[in-house]
Amino acid sequence: MEDQFDKEKAKAEVQALDSALNHDKMTPAPALSTLSTLSTRPGVKLTQAETEKYAGEMAKLYKELDDKDDEINQQSQLLESLQQQMLDQEELLGSSHRDHDTLQTELNRLLSENEASKEEVKEVLQALEELAVNYDEKSQEVEDKAQEFEALSEELNEKSNSLASIDSELQKLKEMTNHQKKRVTEMMSSLLKDLVEIGIAVGSNDVKVPSRVTAPWFHHLSAS
Repeated sequence: MEDQFDKEKAKAEVQALDSALNHDKMTPAPALSTLSTLSTRPGVKLTQAETEKYAGEMAKLYKELDDKDDEINQQSQLLESLQQQMLDQEELLGSSHRDHDTLQTELNRLLSENEASKEEVKEVLQALEELAVNYDEKSQEVEDKAQEFEALSEELNEKSNSLASIDSELQKLKEMTNHQKKRVTEMMSSLLKDLVEIGIAVGSNDVKVPSRVTAPWFHHLSAS
């Protein structure tokens, strides 16, 4: 807005100055015109004093004309300078408009990228939330499995302890059985010896030991 105002103001100044210069060029000096008329009018004679007076006035008018020419030249130079300034301002204004359009395009691009980045961040956050939920679920599953494994371990330990106790009792029973078998074998062996001795003492014809029946039974007990 300020550039537009300066431009219009400069145009107005240039137009006013141009009009003033054209008016000065087209308007002749009155005294000089009058003097020319008098000098060319037939039958008019000037005295020496009048001639000198008019000569002085003409010299003065010529001096004013020279000054006017100098002023016109200065005003023309000023006009050219103002016109050049106007051209520079127009070029600067055009460059500013181009820069503004470029900046606006860049701003629109950045805004578009910013919106796209917001969407990407939103998607990443949503994915992180889903991962956090899945992690919590997996953590709960792992904790449940750990508790279940601990319970199974305790149960296995109890079973192992029970099995060890049963195995110990079985070993004791085996030892007791072996001891009982040994005692029975010893008792039967002693009984057989006693019977043999009795048979020998009484007589072999009256008491006979059924060796074919007792021997396999005795060997069966010994083997057991």
